Amino acid sequence: RYARQHEKERMRRPVASERLLTKNKMPAFDQCVCPLWVLERGKPDLIGSGTLLRVEQTKFLITAAHVIDCALNQALLVGNSSGFRQIGGFGKLTLPVSGSRQADRNDTAVIELDEDTASFIEDAKALLPIRCADANDSFSPGKPYAFFGYPWRKVRSVKSRTLFESRIYKFQSGSVAEIDYASLGLCPHKHIAVEFDLKRVVDGNGRAIVAPNPEGMSGGPVWSFIPVDLDGQKMWTRRLVGIAIEYRLKTRTFIGVRINAALECIRMTFPNLSPCIPANPELAVICRDHFHG
Repeated sequence: RYARQHEKERMRRPVASERLLTKNKMPAFDQCVCPLWVLERGKPDLIGSGTLLRVEQTKFLITAAHVIDCALNQALLVGNSSGFRQIGGFGKLTLPVSGSRQADRNDTAVIELDEDTASFIEDAKALLPIRCADANDSFSPGKPYAFFGYPWRKVRSVKSRTLFESRIYKFQSGSVAEIDYASLGLCPHKHIAVEFDLKRVVDGNGRAIVAPNPEGMSGGPVWSFIPVDLDGQKMWTRRLVGIAIEYRLKTRTFIGVRINAALECIRMTFPNLSPCIPANPELAVICRDHFHG
């Protein structure tokens, strides 16, 4: 649930830490998330979210593979205040041996952004440095996670019919019990599943609200919280540990795949970057190539 009453203080601390870290030229965590669009009847239609990551000087967009599938016959777009641009670059998608997306429990896509696309995106966004990714986040029941992304129902047109505004949403809740992962067909070593009932949510001020449907948040980042010591003051900051891939209304669970799948896709494509990429050798990933633009 978003900012549970008994976790309000925990929510405040990461925000305070982010402000300080931003002063040290680290991007604000909500700046590494972008909405992804396709054109539907001549208008931009939001189909998912993307997470922006930098490894050395190479720049990547990470999203859910099913978001890329939705755009296979159309141009995948990103936007800034000047309009929209088609994403260009080379990428990889996870895909099981069966070739079925429904059987793909990793559901991850990674695109190496070409220079023009990266420059366009950076006019409005910032890329998260690889040091902020954690490939060894461990499961514990009730552990808090935050999901960031853009619900498509919260998109509105701005001034002209060619510009659209989407608002980022941030949902925090605790991991389900280990036994619940099996009933969901998931594995806690590969996935992050949190309780999320749209009708039982409180905002940052403790007020009861009904949350928007998270559809459109697939591909956005999943964060864990870690303590840091900054100038002798203990605070909380975030680490990128997963990518959102699904919301299940029936079981009231928000699901992410651990970031390892994306990192292994990058490692396969750019072995020279491997020393910079955190690894978890227990998690194997199968990928196939894909081109954009």
